[in-house]
Amino acid sequence: MKYLFIISFYFLISGSLNAQKIQVIHKNYGDSICLRWYPQNLTQWKDICQYGIGIQRRTLLHETSNPVSVYQVQKSLKPDADTTAAFALLDSILNATEINLNDISHFQEAQINQQNNFLFAMLLCQKSYPLAKKYALGFTDSQIDSAEIYFYKIYLLKPGFTDTLFLVVRPQEPNNIHFAPPGLSHENGMIKLDVETKTIMESFPMFYIQKSLDNKSFLSIHPEPFFSGFHIGENQSFTMYDSLYGDTAYYRLQAIDAFGNIGGYSNSAVTYTHIKSVSLPRYFHMEEQLYSKEFQWVFPAEEEKYILGFALLFSDSIDGNPNLLHQKYIPANNRNLSISPEFQSGYYTIAAVHKDSSLNPGLPVFLDVPDSIAPEAPVNAAGFLDTCGYLSLLWKSNKEKDFHGYQVYRSYQRNTEFNNVTPRWILDTIFFDTLDMGWNRDSVFYKIVAADHRFSESSFSEIIALEIPLNLIPSTPLIQDLKSISGKVQMYLYPSTGTKVKYHYVFRSTNEEPPILLHRMQTITDTGIWLEDADVKAGNRYSYSIQSENYYGKKSLMSPAITIEISEKACASKIRFSDFFMDSSAQKVYLSWEIQDTEISHFRLLWNENGKFKTIANYQSHERNATILCSGNCNISQFTIIAYYKDGRRSSL
Repeated sequence: MKYLFIISFYFLISGSLNAQKIQVIHKNYGDSICLRWYPQNLTQWKDICQYGIGIQRRTLLHETSNPVSVYQVQKSLKPDADTTAAFALLDSILNATEINLNDISHFQEAQINQQNNFLFAMLLCQKSYPLAKKYALGFTDSQIDSAEIYFYKIYLLKPGFTDTLFLVVRPQEPNNIHFAPPGLSHENGMIKLDVETKTIMESFPMFYIQKSLDNKSFLSIHPEPFFSGFHIGENQSFTMYDSLYGDTAYYRLQAIDAFGNIGGYSNSAVTYTHIKSVSLPRYFHMEEQLYSKEFQWVFPAEEEKYILGFALLFSDSIDGNPNLLHQKYIPANNRNLSISPEFQSGYYTIAAVHKDSSLNPGLPVFLDVPDSIAPEAPVNAAGFLDTCGYLSLLWKSNKEKDFHGYQVYRSYQRNTEFNNVTPRWILDTIFFDTLDMGWNRDSVFYKIVAADHRFSESSFSEIIALEIPLNLIPSTPLIQDLKSISGKVQMYLYPSTGTKVKYHYVFRSTNEEPPILLHRMQTITDTGIWLEDADVKAGNRYSYSIQSENYYGKKSLMSPAITIEISEKACASKIRFSDFFMDSSAQKVYLSWEIQDTEISHFRLLWNENGKFKTIANYQSHERNATILCSGNCNISQFTIIAYYKDGRRSSL
């Protein structure tokens, strides 16, 4: 039986982790528990990367006088921050017997398998993960007993540091996870949804609101899930609105965990409209006149008889309650409205007013009143550079209503020109950069500018200066997809990232002998390349590994070796007929065949006569078709083609 797990955690506040919460989530892999926790600020990250994390575990059945004395990991971690490799390898946990890298969707995970107890892993989330969870640390505990109760202790390996994060994990059936259905009502011609949720599990903190017109096919009415609360038992209440159309509408809530797994859903709630459905006003926009603002829209003239007119609605947020701007309806034959200069920024909607005074609104449009004052300069900017040349910038967000975005500028000298490294305006207050280490540089400088919708730019932020250490090393490259084809070995190389890489070295070891340099490459594309090793012999065992070197002469760690054994006689590729045509009048058969290999000596075409094969003809290695005289009814099942290789192999019948 599969189980989901409740995680409850308690966090004692003091030391460098201070009052910042560390969010903890988990995933159940059947026979293992995978925990992720997210440092919330730069100080926490620096402490974790500098001192490392200690992990201890005990079970209820093995409780002792010392409650956290069973297992402990005290391995200082150093940041790698490579989005294509693991955050760190824990290479001294118990009796490690095997180390390999596995690509798991959004994570690169370094696994250490133990013979006796469990599996730990350190993780680094890729940049594509949602903003609130840019980076994650965690570990995986395998070979668990679903009937047990587990206690974990996670702490910082910093001298004199006493703060501790405790976690209790226990099994629970997933079918019991449901939300209450939303409360439904009508307000200003829209459907009002009153939602109240209670976080039942730490791994199910989010939910979708789904809608159906037939109570069968449900679709989410918002592309992003809503957050139900941070702690177990926490209540979360909010109100949102949906367009009113059709005769009935059904709504329900469906749970989703932080890993994207769908959970249970609530019962559906239904609302009845009982009004004549009409088209929504479309193509709603505003044109700015000299002394007024003019709204324009499109509506079918044949449906004017079903409405009293139009109404202009306003809300200061996308999910806020829209209010009528004018009590008097706009005539049904009008398609425009001019308003005075007391225009404010927000979400405007034009709605058709039904005969019963209910509203059928179109899509809301955000309209802004740009001011003439440039936004304030970004403040509280800080940067962090890891050992691979990956850099992160953080700064405080701008609160202006007509805010448009940020641009980041970079220079390797404080007093020279700064270059824009953001080709588009960004809304996020975090920026990632990869430094070019091809030159002898000891510092890098950044400054940030903000702009409004009129592209009035603020002054630059204070310059963020970061020293570039000379001991930056490239991240570890990888070899994957090792395979033997036609007596050759093919492999796919994933390059180092981070610092400017000068060379990639590929090493090969034969039959457990010391490795030798096989290739030295100057460039590998960001997505990787295929490499072929043709100098191999049948019966030998080959191991391949890769290492990179930057312009400072610093080399990366050697990648884990991947081994392949070449069989004494490699299998030949499949050969097949690609075309068959019989000309009955000429009593001829036309044949064509295909094969991938090129080391062909010749082909032999055979005829099956009562279960016995007879040779019809031999063909040279470049030939791929034949014309055969055939009286009577011939079919392709009576023919067989065999490929003979230069090394003596042949394809099967």
